[in-house]
Amino acid sequence: LSTLRQRRFDLVIDLQGLFRTAFFARVTGCRQRYGPSTAREMATLFYAHRVDPHPDSTHVIDEHLRIVQAAGADALRAEYGLAATAEDRKAAGRLLAEAGLEKKPYAVLVTGSAHALKCWPVEHFAQLADRLSRRFDIAIVGIGTQGEKDTVDRLAALAEVPVVNLAGRTDLGALVGVLAGASLIVSNDTGPGHIAVALDRPTVLIVGPTNPARICPYKHRDAVAAVNPFGRGRTINDYNPVYRIGRVSVEMVLDAIQRRLGEPTQDSDTPFGGP
Repeated sequence: LSTLRQRRFDLVIDLQGLFRTAFFARVTGCRQRYGPSTAREMATLFYAHRVDPHPDSTHVIDEHLRIVQAAGADALRAEYGLAATAEDRKAAGRLLAEAGLEKKPYAVLVTGSAHALKCWPVEHFAQLADRLSRRFDIAIVGIGTQGEKDTVDRLAALAEVPVVNLAGRTDLGALVGVLAGASLIVSNDTGPGHIAVALDRPTVLIVGPTNPARICPYKHRDAVAAVNPFGRGRTINDYNPVYRIGRVSVEMVLDAIQRRLGEPTQDSDTPFGGP
């Protein structure tokens, strides 16, 4: 805490809007402390400036842009700026080569999440894997943490097509490389899915209780598969049983994939092109 005060910050912006982050903002002693007026856990008590949500959008990025604009920024444009490095691609290439996928387009399925409520049933993922592989002649890759390896193993056991299990085998760089080279990523609302969005890869997020209008891929509302995705108001989470992630059907996900990829060209049955 003393280190925070010694830094003598001129400006502190809290975008998370929780007690912990707001408390640390206050501990800095900086007088220019900005945060959302909708912050939870009484975090607003620690802000010098409370910024109201964007009036025309519930998306978290628009809310963040509004806060930094209130703090003095201008000419704002949301750019992720994330790209795979040559080292990332080499690391991914080694893993994919071991699986025989050097020259074959592949789809990545992200079956895990830190929260069970955000996990689409693995049986659904297996059905999706079968239909993607057969329809588009595309390989299927499952990724995740070491602790999610069993889930990807189960996906492979349930699917009728081969599934390459890279769970626990990718550090952050290799993960970025694998996602950057994918023709399609279908993910629960979890880290790798959002990394894929930041890499500007064709991505579909499957969303349950979390409000899709807040966290859908920015400027790509069509990249979400969810029940009533944009009719939940400004709530962050809605635990009404109708929004359980298991209520999202395989057909709903396939429809979202088709919207993201567009119609196949007349010259090909697949929208993925070559490797």
